[in-house]
Amino acid sequence: MKKMLALIIGLVMLAMVPQAYADNSSSAIAGVQVTVLPNIAINSLSPFVALNAIQKGPFSAQFLWNVQANVQKVYFMLEASNLFKGDDPSASYVIALDNTKPVDLIAANANASPQAHGNILAWDGIGTPIPGNPIPYPTAKTETAAWESSIAGDFSQNVTTTVYYKGPALELPQGDYSGKVRLTTFVVPPAPASTTP
Repeated sequence: MKKMLALIIGLVMLAMVPQAYADNSSSAIAGVQVTVLPNIAINSLSPFVALNAIQKGPFSAQFLWNVQANVQKVYFMLEASNLFKGDDPSASYVIALDNTKPVDLIAANANASPQAHGNILAWDGIGTPIPGNPIPYPTAKTETAAWESSIAGDFSQNVTTTVYYKGPALELPQGDYSGKVRLTTFVVPPAPASTTP
């Protein structure tokens, strides 16, 4: 009986020993995924525009920008200030921005969306002041409208904007008059401002 019990215990213990397999190789598969987020950058290629001397009457200024985005549709909004004598936004002598004439915006390889009314941005109210030293420049802003690139997959190209000024009706005091222009780009249009108090 003792021999039989020892044999049974031996067999149970043998069954508990893991079996060795003679596999020569093995493999498993894992997946990987990454998300490329939309992104955009803009650079002014004409950080300072010096126009010819003026006496009276309207004139315009052209600004060149480079936009690099990994999306095909880009939204634009421009802000601009008046031109102030001595580069001083508190000066009494001013050459006014002409907000009756929309801003022309031409992209090298893109078409304006229908809401842009044919490569223009209409003026649309008061903008955010542009920092100055020490006084910020008050601005007017345009609507926000989209341009779609003809280059598959991205919007990487130069953009030209033309801003119009009324010019003095009468001669102003001699001197330099200057202001600021800011072009803002979006990959997603900004939400409209809330009208609720």
